[in-house]
Amino acid sequence: MATTIQEALAICNANLTGDLKTDIPYLESQVRHYANEPNGEELAKHITDLAFSLLPKEQQDQFMHATTLNGKRLDQVFHEARELLNSGKKEEAAMALRALTSKCEECFGSGSKLNYFSFRNPFEYHLYRMLYPGQSNIERAPYDFAMYCTIYGYTLVELNKLDEAVEALEQAIRFNPVSCDVRFELAEVYKLKREPDKLLAVIKDMFPIASSTYALSRIYADLGFYAIAVHDYDAAVCFFYESLVYNNHPGVQAELVNLRGLMGHDIEPPTRKQVLAAFAQYELPASPSEDLIRLALVLAETAVQDEELKLAAYFYSIAYDLTREPEIKKQIDAIQAAMAPKTGEPS
Repeated sequence: MATTIQEALAICNANLTGDLKTDIPYLESQVRHYANEPNGEELAKHITDLAFSLLPKEQQDQFMHATTLNGKRLDQVFHEARELLNSGKKEEAAMALRALTSKCEECFGSGSKLNYFSFRNPFEYHLYRMLYPGQSNIERAPYDFAMYCTIYGYTLVELNKLDEAVEALEQAIRFNPVSCDVRFELAEVYKLKREPDKLLAVIKDMFPIASSTYALSRIYADLGFYAIAVHDYDAAVCFFYESLVYNNHPGVQAELVNLRGLMGHDIEPPTRKQVLAAFAQYELPASPSEDLIRLALVLAETAVQDEELKLAAYFYSIAYDLTREPEIKKQIDAIQAAMAPKTGEPS
């Protein structure tokens, strides 16, 4: 059962100490704690509002300046830009998103004393800490700036402004370096620009951060596109078939039909030896990141010890999706059984 706003705020208020240096980090941790709730976004907004109310007037004014544009909250500006985009008003949407992303960069970008990130879930936060251990002064951005920049990049692609799209998507990556979704958009741009070397560089960057079989499937499909671009059709066959192992997507099946036309003969499924050789040829891993899986398991075990069962199940599910290990499935089943309402208890 989802935590209600009233329940979450009651817990937060009960644990406030009156010391901002303690209370603000605590409330930030509560936002992360509730991130996987069905109403996590709404809970985050109310907890953030509570944190804002604790700030001195001067800091409130600074925050309002940083998070508003022309008198509107940044999330409202983004919502209006999305409406323009959905209505087919691409130029107007691009103008609004340009102003929005410029504001994000001005107040929370590379010139800021702190490092603001738009991690979408607790795992992304921990993954970033693992991959960038020397990074300090990490702060949660007030809104999902990575998504704002990604949608701006997508809009620019729709307008065929590909160079500007690359800049927008690189800005999105700065706000969330561990999101495959942003990099998939950047990969699409390099396909359109016919720059296979840059496409391959983006693909390589995704292997350490691919935290789902869906992401791996898309990575392997993009490798297939790259191999076609450099006329390595045998490798393309291997990569497309490996993509189908993780997700039997009809788009990949269609690419194999197209590839058969390019090769001029029927295509046989590759042997495992051929697949591994194709990955080795490009110095790429042929399996999910072991470090990422290990991190998910450690986080799950820690969450169990802390009696954060819902969080533990979430971390275990990442590891299970990538490994299909029966022992991990047993852990998930045990947690779900422990969380299930007992007979006679309200659900």
